[in-house]
Amino acid sequence: MDQSSDRSAAGRREEAVYAVAGLADVLLGQVGEALQRTGSVLRRGDRSGLLRDGYAELAARGRLALRRHTEPPEPYIESLARRAIARRGGGDA
Repeated sequence: MDQSSDRSAAGRREEAVYAVAGLADVLLGQVGEALQRTGSVLRRGDRSGLLRDGYAELAARGRLALRRHTEPPEPYIESLARRAIARRGGGDA
């Protein structure tokens, strides 16, 4: 990869993070409004637990989405092989 494609990949990742954060903000706002509207039904003590569970679920979905849209890390064995080649001073590491 050249420097410009590295920057564009980093830009895409940054945009994905912003999109996920924006989606989280919108969804949490909607969940909060829905819970306020149905407060009489949810006046029990588990509302905070429900919000906490909803937030945890959203965060998990965000992590999965980011993993899906970012570059996977280099496989570990390939990384070790490149280091070994580089130590021997040969090949194109």
